[in-house]
Amino acid sequence: MALLFLAVCLTPVPRTQAQTPLVIEDFEDYAVGETPYQWNTNKGRTLLPATAETMTPEHEYRIHKEPGNHFVRATMVDYAYRLIRVNGDGYDWNLDAYPVLRWRWRIHEVPVGAREDDKSLNDTAAAVYVTFDRDWLGRPKSIKYTYSSSLPVGTTTSYGPLKIIVVGSAKDSQIGIWETIERNVVADYERMFGKSLNANQPIGITLFSDADDVPNGSALADFDDVMVIPPSSGLELSRKQP
Repeated sequence: MALLFLAVCLTPVPRTQAQTPLVIEDFEDYAVGETPYQWNTNKGRTLLPATAETMTPEHEYRIHKEPGNHFVRATMVDYAYRLIRVNGDGYDWNLDAYPVLRWRWRIHEVPVGAREDDKSLNDTAAAVYVTFDRDWLGRPKSIKYTYSSSLPVGTTTSYGPLKIIVVGSAKDSQIGIWETIERNVVADYERMFGKSLNANQPIGITLFSDADDVPNGSALADFDDVMVIPPSSGLELSRKQP
């Protein structure tokens, strides 16, 4: 099946000599059925190792395989669960060198009726967070890039230090197709927070699936090929990207 790629960028970035992307995770080193143990799971404020014991059939991240490719699948039934990879834990992300974040996802099922602009219905089949730093109260300052059940691509909303940008939507794209999302996170930060970044080392990246607010919520989504790239275009996505 041909793959449909969606590149959503805030502003065009100039072409420079191609440089090698920094691959944060392509899930190729895990066995089918494993949880991605190099990440941490998070429910509430407690970090736990990403092991089989922390997962249930109602909320889990498991490695799956298709020809030539491993990826992680998030399954959520009336639950919200995330995977967190802290900067410095197996990768070193400097925003001066790598301002662009790129990943792939494939959405199979969305929580029906969810919408990011209503806190009581704020579920999403898939989201990728970038946590940049903390505010004066110690709260993480993050941008949450979401696949919305009902809002169109380009929608933005804010919950204090958490900013949300809809970069994929069941209204705009076909369910069950791999999409590639690319964001200049530095430009997004400046637009959403209204000021320049104070630090060039973000805290980390989070993969998230959430179906615990809407009635009888459920979600099913795949994630793959999380990487950061220099301010250029036309780079190879990864060793396995067609």
